[in-house]
Amino acid sequence: MLLQTTPVQNWLVGIVTKKLSTELGTEVSIKHVNFSLFNRADIEGVFVADKAKDTLLYAGQLKVRI
Repeated sequence: MLLQTTPVQNWLVGIVTKKLSTELGTEVSIKHVNFSLFNRADIEGVFVADKAKDTLLYAGQLKVRI
């Protein structure tokens, strides 16, 4: 149930994007994520830059089944 709260979701997004940015050596950002109770995450504003700081990937909205 704690995973359903906005502060916890924002905290997790911060951890994940920081880790991905470090491992990939480039900027990774996510604007918003909403985890459903059981097996789904709705993710908005996914951005990944390439090494030249240009857009490598941008997804306005992703729906992920876990």
